[in-house]
Amino acid sequence: MTVPLALSQTAINVTYLVAGVCLIVGIRRLSAPRTARSGNVVAAVGMAIALVFTLVDSDIDSYWLIAAGVAAGTAIGAVSARQVKMTAMPQMVALFNGVGGGAAALIAAAEYHRLAPFSGHLPGDAIGAMLFSALIGSVSFSGSLIAFGKLQDLMPGRPIVFSASGVTVRVEGRDVLRDLDFTPGVALAVKKGVKEKIVSPGSVAADSWHLVVLRDSPIKSAKDLAGRKVGITAKGSTTDFFALWAAKKGGGEIQTVPVGAGGLIPALKGRQVDAVSMHSPLPLQLIAAGEGRSIVDYGKEIGPSLPDVWVASQAIIDQRPKAIEGALRAIFKATRYLKENRAYALKYLKNFTKEVDDKVIQLEYETAIMGRTTDAAMRPEWLRASMALAEGSGLDFATIEEIYTDKFAHVKE
Repeated sequence: MTVPLALSQTAINVTYLVAGVCLIVGIRRLSAPRTARSGNVVAAVGMAIALVFTLVDSDIDSYWLIAAGVAAGTAIGAVSARQVKMTAMPQMVALFNGVGGGAAALIAAAEYHRLAPFSGHLPGDAIGAMLFSALIGSVSFSGSLIAFGKLQDLMPGRPIVFSASGVTVRVEGRDVLRDLDFTPGVALAVKKGVKEKIVSPGSVAADSWHLVVLRDSPIKSAKDLAGRKVGITAKGSTTDFFALWAAKKGGGEIQTVPVGAGGLIPALKGRQVDAVSMHSPLPLQLIAAGEGRSIVDYGKEIGPSLPDVWVASQAIIDQRPKAIEGALRAIFKATRYLKENRAYALKYLKNFTKEVDDKVIQLEYETAIMGRTTDAAMRPEWLRASMALAEGSGLDFATIEEIYTDKFAHVKE
């Protein structure tokens, strides 16, 4: 049984293009809690368009296998939606994403198997599409399984660090500086053999990092956390270390629940956790909307902890120290300008973050921007305090002497 499609191939291709654009826009909107619902709808519309025009394709020989796949997927999805807790949603999303990637890779392999027996060479566009699909699908499948394993505590939570990760500053076409959150991340990388060192602090204190509860929560301070569930992004993350610090400060033990950055607000609002350990702008969004309260302001209560630092490779430190000095001075000068020009800074933050709430932008400016350093001076006690937050994690770190150089401590705007 087939249903012939009475449309030209051009019309079909345009329709698939529209579906693809809907999926891309939908996925992009899923990156922010405020637009996630509309993003879901846009992506669903795109998928519906693609499915309808695929099902009426005249090349389909039988609908039985398609019906069986739809039935199996519907059953799995329905059961998962009803039984999987909100706190386990990141793991489920990781698995579903991996299944999609694996399917793309298998389709590429099947298409090659279908076309390869024919005589002559395969068209270049066909080979390119199959290789691209197989590569992206395989990476998505393996990466999603790793994400699931970490979130489910089946794998160690320690990050897999590459020397090119982080925000990079380039000078004359070469990477000079890299911004990496949290000092222990550098210590992990160096311990794994990455030859790099901290050359300057980015922020001295964890400004705009908070432990947040709902407005009507009975939890009033860190002393009330004993026995409670606290949402974090991942085991071994900065949010995890900060949450454990808050529990220790309150004198009790907590259960940290990894839900991913995108799952923190839904988990709290869904009351799957009692509190969440969060970084900007997430806590500011809850506080500005009046939906949440901060019971621990990490920046004020922990003090200097170096939540983010500037890092350079040992080769650049040895071979191009002047480039590092120039890059740091430029960063410090730009930071000073933002601090002294509030109106410009607010406009810049709004364009950069796409945040629609002006209150959140103002809080972001008053904490994150005003808390940025404008010189490279680094006190040893700051490094010790930062590394102390990771104690008891079970991870293996390099020493402070191995991760920091004071060669650029004199640099300022």
